[in-house]
Amino acid sequence: MLLPQFLAIVLISQAPSPGSEKLDPSFKGLRLGASKTATVEKFGMPRKVTLEWNEGTIVGYGARIVFAYPGARFTFEELKGGHESLMTIEVWSPSIPLDQGIRVGMSKAEVLKILGPPRSENHAKSGTEFWYSGDPGLGDYNELIITINKGTSKVSTIRLDSNFD
Repeated sequence: MLLPQFLAIVLISQAPSPGSEKLDPSFKGLRLGASKTATVEKFGMPRKVTLEWNEGTIVGYGARIVFAYPGARFTFEELKGGHESLMTIEVWSPSIPLDQGIRVGMSKAEVLKILGPPRSENHAKSGTEFWYSGDPGLGDYNELIITINKGTSKVSTIRLDSNFD
């Protein structure tokens, strides 16, 4: 009779806490490293495309191509061999939520409930950045950065960034 009670205690103690599961952030299934074609398939044709020169980065060998959408910006970087890879996604529209349920306009408490505490916080004039960097699902150089507006205590931007430069 003691065995079922013991099993219940073990199962309860092993329940994951918020933020402890593998973090693999994406928008509409789109992750860092995706192609331009995959981005257009998920989000449609960009409203504007710009070319920026990229100098002196670790992985940068030429141009950055920026796809601008209402409320979002996707930056691709040319890598060795001419391959272009999605290096940054920045979203400031509540209509484009992170697949994990985080969206612009959420409260700080809601973010912490879903993702748990960040690895670090950066306090800036506009608010606090929650850095979920180096998590198992992100890799060594990728980061999820959520900015909490100082005045409203709500999410103002969500950024996925391959932090190579």
